[in-house]
Amino acid sequence: MLDSQRCVSDWVQLVRSEFVEMPGLCLTTPQAARLWGVDPLVCEAVLEALVDADFLRRTRDGFYLRTGYETAGRPRVRPRISE
Repeated sequence: MLDSQRCVSDWVQLVRSEFVEMPGLCLTTPQAARLWGVDPLVCEAVLEALVDADFLRRTRDGFYLRTGYETAGRPRVRPRISE
């Protein structure tokens, strides 16, 4: 495995664990790069890898959040239909 691939793989694991610990976390690429102290290009690759794995999704505004969460801290819920 190339060093760059290993680096991204290691970061994917770390970032995934951060989003598990804080499911309402919602960050842009520059915010995430600053938070974790990683190069913005590596950060973009990490976030996109998690999008490809259907763990994160990217909003139209460029924010990344866990799949299944509409906004920070608010899980997506479908309304219940009464019978």
